[in-house]
Amino acid sequence: MPLLHLLALPVLASAPSTGHATAENIVAARFAGGALSHDGGAAPVTGAGLAAEHVFRDGNVVEITASALSAGETTEIPVELLFEHAWHAGHYLEPFAGVGPSVVVHSLDGAHELSFGAVGAVGTHLWLGPHWGLLAEVDVTLDTHESVVLGSEVLVGPVFHWE
Repeated sequence: MPLLHLLALPVLASAPSTGHATAENIVAARFAGGALSHDGGAAPVTGAGLAAEHVFRDGNVVEITASALSAGETTEIPVELLFEHAWHAGHYLEPFAGVGPSVVVHSLDGAHELSFGAVGAVGTHLWLGPHWGLLAEVDVTLDTHESVVLGSEVLVGPVFHWE
């Protein structure tokens, strides 16, 4: 019998966790602060948004986000689609990383312009209860508005999940 237990260890070790890591749906409120680099200068960015995720059993994640950001006199509304992978570093900590495309609506003095870009994200969910926790994330964005605009943001906020 002990040999059977030893043979089963690799299977048990690769089985998905039955804790927070198996959450299939996640929604988060995100509060952002950062900077946009454009034409040799930098502008502060602040704002808030929402994110919705679907987590597959293998740790792959599809996330869509929408935010409203203030960058000087310009308001930006980025919508991003990220393809992420989450790792389970214990029952409470769930780091992730991902990339994807973005579409941004820029608004200045009633005029609206549309641009396209890409986003990369790294962060973690810190699960504090059975269905809630905190999100901490760093994003780097590349936008084609007028010229190439590089942005970076730090995002924090509450996160909720259910199966």
